[in-house]
Amino acid sequence: MTGALPSQEAITAKRIRGCMHQRILGGMADDTSARMKRPTLDLFKQQAARLNMSLPAYFDHLAAQEENQAKLAKATAAFDGALAKPGFVEAFDAHFGGLPSTAAGTHHTHRAA
Repeated sequence: MTGALPSQEAITAKRIRGCMHQRILGGMADDTSARMKRPTLDLFKQQAARLNMSLPAYFDHLAAQEENQAKLAKATAAFDGALAKPGFVEAFDAHFGGLPSTAAGTHHTHRAA
């Protein structure tokens, strides 16, 4: 009795791993493989195609976006911390001239998220 034939997903994954292992940089593979469910992979492929990117390029893009979000969150926390310090806003306004006036002569004090 022979074993079950491998699924198309398993065959594709094996081909991808084989291709990735062919790319060698300084004696070490510069890529690796990852397992994910088919619907997730299909979603990533669709998103990459919409941006006219290869799947590896799209994953690089996602990683860069996540890094940027983490940096933005850190900067936002630092800014919010500075705003909470007594006298900071007043000193900022004194140095930079305050907020611009609107046509009605009021100041807007909210920030966009």
